[in-house]
Amino acid sequence: MQAFFATCPKGLEYLLVDELSALGAQDVHEALAGVHFSGDMATAYRACLWSRLASRILLPLAEFDAADGDALYAGARAVDWSTHLAVSGTLAVDAALNQSKLTHSRYVEQRVKDAVVDALRTADGLRPGVDTERPDIRLNLYLRRDKAVLSLDLSGEALHRRGWRIAQGAAPMKENLACAVLLRAGWPEVHAQGGALIDPMCGSGTLLIEAARMAADVAPGLDREYFGLFGWKQFDAVLWQGLVDEARERAVRGRAALQPVFFGRDADRVAITLARDNAMAAGVSACIDWQVADIRDLQVPAGATSGLVVSNPPYDERLAADTRLYRELGASLRARFAGWRVALITVEDAMGFSTGLRLDKRYTLYNGAIKCQLMRFLPVPEKAAEPRALALSPGAEMVANRLRKNLRKLKTWRTREQVTCFRAYDADLPEYAAAIDVYDVVDGERPEDRGLWLHVQEYQAPKTIPE
Repeated sequence: MQAFFATCPKGLEYLLVDELSALGAQDVHEALAGVHFSGDMATAYRACLWSRLASRILLPLAEFDAADGDALYAGARAVDWSTHLAVSGTLAVDAALNQSKLTHSRYVEQRVKDAVVDALRTADGLRPGVDTERPDIRLNLYLRRDKAVLSLDLSGEALHRRGWRIAQGAAPMKENLACAVLLRAGWPEVHAQGGALIDPMCGSGTLLIEAARMAADVAPGLDREYFGLFGWKQFDAVLWQGLVDEARERAVRGRAALQPVFFGRDADRVAITLARDNAMAAGVSACIDWQVADIRDLQVPAGATSGLVVSNPPYDERLAADTRLYRELGASLRARFAGWRVALITVEDAMGFSTGLRLDKRYTLYNGAIKCQLMRFLPVPEKAAEPRALALSPGAEMVANRLRKNLRKLKTWRTREQVTCFRAYDADLPEYAAAIDVYDVVDGERPEDRGLWLHVQEYQAPKTIPE
């Protein structure tokens, strides 16, 4: 049995534990932004080929103290590199540093590279070279509190790079994050029950393409041309080829059985073109219907009676959040998608609540460095009478503007301190003497209790008003 470590975006750890366990891994337990597991090399190869959630699969080679550059060099050089890399081979080093005396990642990478090269340098001067794109082996050095873990990166490049993406829009979602969204939203269960999937703001199609490949049992790494294990001296080509052949057989059967229950919509014609091209490269174009459509015109696809609506709408730190967009999406869903499940990604809860849907569950995820929320809503209720929108009076508009200003001002504090109950307005405008308290109920015992609640109180009017 060999110990391994699978890295992943923060927020995906528990999902990855379940996935690796299903792939046959042993001693599986989560860590921050990753999962420890153990198994034979077949387990590690299987994780590289089949993990939809992991970013990289690492094989630890050595652990040592590294309080300075010399100790780092000595620890790295002590590894028997002749069993891992040929003298004529190439390597690359990635370093991540945390709370250590060594603080410059490029320096750390250089010292580790020097240690490997010096260990393998021959008497006549032959030595390994450097290839930062596709080296024979890629090393990962994690240094925390002056303790170093030096690992071989079996994936070579990030596993979210499936090999099918040939075009992307302005703000693409990483494929492993898309799979996490689909799992949290309940897509496997919806598909097993014969439901459909629709993304009303599909962009370049990541969610739909990954959902189709998931439903078709296509190994996420099947289309990749490169893995870091290919140039490793201990690479077992026969073992790898057997796993690939099995994955190809499963993909053929899965694609043949896949039904056309995937629907991508976007108001941007260019985005739809990109999505079609990507779906073609991913081998799932026959089962996805792409159309240019505005969310105000969103319709239940012909032949679909139930399913999941999932999307990654534009939001603040990525493109530009627009409350109106969410209100219009919510109006379309409430009008025509009764009984459907809904899941949306946003960085601001208020955007999700603008849909008018009731929250079921919220998950924290990271889209790159951006902290965001996956808001999973209760099934869309049967259509009720739509509230009539009233035009605001000049005074009401003043109050609304003050509320927006207060919410912007409080946002950083609320996020930092994880505040879920706060006062948003306290008679800021004397002529509107009221207090507005906000309660963000996430873990209510009953689903109907969850969501965003407002408590509005009016201050007692004074007995007299000065002239």
